[in-house]
Amino acid sequence: MEAVRPNGKHAVWMSRWEVWDRNAPDRRIWRVSYGRVSERRSSTARVADLESLAGRFRSGLADIRRFSSQQECGAFTACFSKAIETLDTRGEKRHGYHQDLAPDGCLPALAPGLLDASQSAWVFGGMGSWNDMAFAGEAQIEYDRTSQQLFLILTEVIQGATNASCAAGDR
Repeated sequence: MEAVRPNGKHAVWMSRWEVWDRNAPDRRIWRVSYGRVSERRSSTARVADLESLAGRFRSGLADIRRFSSQQECGAFTACFSKAIETLDTRGEKRHGYHQDLAPDGCLPALAPGLLDASQSAWVFGGMGSWNDMAFAGEAQIEYDRTSQQLFLILTEVIQGATNASCAAGDR
């Protein structure tokens, strides 16, 4: 992880995961600690235009939700609908499992909603995931197009919303 401070310095941190309490009642058995591995004066991180990202994300979600609905992929259609609802309410209505991705005030107002919508829309990987499906003819072409579009914008949104903490000194 890279942390950029208002003074232009940036630090790179590495995570270390360890089982902390196997019997935790809330099932949060992991503890994550971070250690700084380097610090430099300049950074390549840039702050994205979150409004633009949100618009492109919303558009990509509408495309893939339409396709998912046409193909009767109910559970996936619901994932995309939840993400759209989060975007349409500017993060007021959240569905993501992880509600504690950043301390309050660490990110600009739009960023937590983008991260939450990303959780709902992330349908890639694992058994039974979106990318395990196949379709015939033109449907496969549309599936490939909308899937690639969503994957690319999701990775850009996650990076942009996370890097928005770089501008924390401006607030």
